[in-house]
Amino acid sequence: MQSVCVCRICGRTIETNFLYCPWCGQSRIEESASKNLDEMFSRLEQVRLQHKVKHIEKLDAELAALEKDLDTLVLSVEMHK
Repeated sequence: MQSVCVCRICGRTIETNFLYCPWCGQSRIEESASKNLDEMFSRLEQVRLQHKVKHIEKLDAELAALEKDLDTLVLSVEMHK
């Protein structure tokens, strides 16, 4: 037997695993839960952005090291000419 609840808008019985009432279309997620989801997704986006920034900084450091090595190599080749 499946678990059921009552829609807070139309009063009809619906299965608890439904996110929306199939009769009236009302969301079963309350506004506080919706706000929590918005906050969670906002935080997730911040974390994702921080990860991208760290990745770019790491790539920038690696590029600087490669440029330094290349400059050293070019200077070495010019000195041996």
